[in-house]
Amino acid sequence: MKTKTLYRVQVLSPALAIMERYRGKRAGFIFDVPTSDIIHNGMHHIQRNIDMETPLTFHMASHTFASLITLSAGVPIETVSRMLGHSNLRTTQIYAAVSSERIHRDMQKVLQRVQDIFTLKL
Repeated sequence: MKTKTLYRVQVLSPALAIMERYRGKRAGFIFDVPTSDIIHNGMHHIQRNIDMETPLTFHMASHTFASLITLSAGVPIETVSRMLGHSNLRTTQIYAAVSSERIHRDMQKVLQRVQDIFTLKL
């Protein structure tokens, strides 16, 4: 409901197990939502423990999910856009940095599709 656009997404089994563990703890919510101060203190604690110089932010989590978890795994950008609650695909394209590994994988897919269709005659 981030952009007032309803979207349903399949919940993966590890997330479902966590949701089940906390079901019923707080009426109207899946999780007992801590205050933003508690969340920021926890993020700062993680940042210090991993010797990260840049402040850890929620935006980093969105960026990691979009670029490293979904897009690099071949999930279409239109699907990722909806998962992130973006109403405009251009917003999601910010996350779509293309890695050389992804280019290689995509070109392998192209090769598999066309290898039996096109032949080079010398």
